[in-house]
Amino acid sequence: MNEKKKMEITSIQIEPNTHPEAKVIATAAVVLNGSLSLRGIKILRGRYGLFLAFPGLSTGSPQRAFEALSMRFRKELQTEILQAYKHLLATPVSLFG
Repeated sequence: MNEKKKMEITSIQIEPNTHPEAKVIATAAVVLNGSLSLRGIKILRGRYGLFLAFPGLSTGSPQRAFEALSMRFRKELQTEILQAYKHLLATPVSLFG
């Protein structure tokens, strides 16, 4: 009965920032196992490339609304979100709807 089930990323939605000079270049919402929605994940451009920041409970709070407890899952989550962001950038935009 104590089976460990793997967390599966069922969907990722990326909302790019329209201000090209902003630190936050996009935000992401992720659904896990079709049951849990994580919103407000920021995609930032840092000195060494893109990285994620999880939302805090309130402005200036050092605590996070959620946090990946295993480094393996955090890396998987970051990889999937950044791939979705790069895929969005590479997708041509239709001028005719």
